Amino acid sequence: MDIKALVNKTHQSAALVAKLPTLAKNGLLQEVATAVRLKLLEIVAVNHADIDAAIINGKDDAFLDRLALDEARLEALAQSVEQMVNLPDPVGAVLEYKTLENGIELSKVRVPIGVLAIIYEARPGVTIEAACLSLKAGNSVILKGGKEAILTNRLLMGILHSVLQRHGLEHAVGFVDSVDRFDTLSLLQQHELIDVVIPRGGYDLVRFVVENSRIPALYHGSGIDHIYVDASANLGMALEVILNSKTSRPATCNSVDTVLVHQAVASELLPQLQAKLEAAGVRLQGDQAVSELTGIELAKASDFDHEWLSLQMNLKVVEALDEAMEFIAQHGSKHTEGIVAQDQGVIDLFTRDVDAAAICVNCSLRLHDGGVFGMGAEMGIATGKLHARGPVGLNELCSYKWVMRGTGQIR
Repeated sequence: MDIKALVNKTHQSAALVAKLPTLAKNGLLQEVATAVRLKLLEIVAVNHADIDAAIINGKDDAFLDRLALDEARLEALAQSVEQMVNLPDPVGAVLEYKTLENGIELSKVRVPIGVLAIIYEARPGVTIEAACLSLKAGNSVILKGGKEAILTNRLLMGILHSVLQRHGLEHAVGFVDSVDRFDTLSLLQQHELIDVVIPRGGYDLVRFVVENSRIPALYHGSGIDHIYVDASANLGMALEVILNSKTSRPATCNSVDTVLVHQAVASELLPQLQAKLEAAGVRLQGDQAVSELTGIELAKASDFDHEWLSLQMNLKVVEALDEAMEFIAQHGSKHTEGIVAQDQGVIDLFTRDVDAAAICVNCSLRLHDGGVFGMGAEMGIATGKLHARGPVGLNELCSYKWVMRGTGQIR
């Protein structure tokens, strides 16, 4: 595949997309949402073919869940695009304004980044969400999906291009229609034409992009997430928060992997927690203290460094808050960390000292999500500390420029 030609065309479209007025962008996105609904049954049928191939290739249930697009998920996808329509246009927003001593009026104004490249794995819905988010933020974008979703992605790209062509923007969303890793490597070398690359997927994909890209990357590592249950916790609340954090959708990066329980409440909480989780189909393993209290299988040391993405979870007893925070610092991935506690001093220390993109106090880890935050769809959770952290939504797909308005001032 001629990656250079694809990137050139997308790069040339960037200026057109950046100038689109809000009404034009919103109209385009609404057309995409309508087109998805009109093609719903066709998308489901093609997606089944991708799923069948993935089953033959031995993919696990968590992977199949990420790959699947049924009617309910496609309707949710269309609604997600419509939510983007209703969000304020980030382009042109004035972030700061002040008048300098010399009379210069200084503004910090949000602008598109330019050209994005988004590389993702099993989730074909990302094809629509990533394209629409990029366009609403004034960017052109190149998409590279995983080989397991190639049939679904081709159909979704066809839907996108049919809309874009009606607006003279057929090259605003480029698609790497290839399963060749060499084409991905070639894409990652186009640093003169692509401004930011966003890998969305597992740790292996993120590492591959970071190690091979000449383009600045906005990414998250694995979501190894914890909940600490303090001695002051409301145990009924803890049970519900943990259950939801594990079982509402275990294949996501914001599902809990390890629960740390203060020793003062371990004997009361753990048997109840074991009963609830096992009834929900969760396989548990724990440290020595947990195993002695409950008979749960003894965990291996490596289990505490594993992102399960499935109905599996670790339990561990800790002596104090400090031990819990040290454990999180050693084993966590700076993604999502939670605490259940009533002691405000404990909560304040945890929220101050635990390093993560989001801290959940007395609530489910599953709430760390751009949609829940009112940001609409998102491009994943960024765990780095430069440019964006947490959900990557419309605002995070923009940069800014400084604008000075003077009356002849010189230096």
